[in-house]
Amino acid sequence: MLQLASQVPLNVVFVAMGGKVYKYDLVTKELLFEFNTYAHSHMILYDLDDKFLVADSKQVRLWDFFNHKEEVPELVTVLESPIKIDCLKVNLIAEADGDRANVFYYIVACKDEFKVYYGRLDILL
Repeated sequence: MLQLASQVPLNVVFVAMGGKVYKYDLVTKELLFEFNTYAHSHMILYDLDDKFLVADSKQVRLWDFFNHKEEVPELVTVLESPIKIDCLKVNLIAEADGDRANVFYYIVACKDEFKVYYGRLDILL
């Protein structure tokens, strides 16, 4: 799997292979860092490339760069999904104000069943 950074000046790509995520500089083709995670089926970079969501068929892991995008992100939380993860989505940018300011919503779906999570993967629906 591949995930490009949304901010053009970063010029980086994340590559997931064999349970590891590698971050490469697209200009120099240099490996910047690598880390182990369960990125077997889904990989999403969001919140202005500050957060990283990865999953396999039963587990979701939320990582945060904490404004240090040059270093390996820190694991924030792990969710053991009660349903198989066929589809994983997140709002890429949170609302700036109102009741839902700075809140991210995560959807885990399999066939006709889905779960909605928010924040640090707390169940909403």
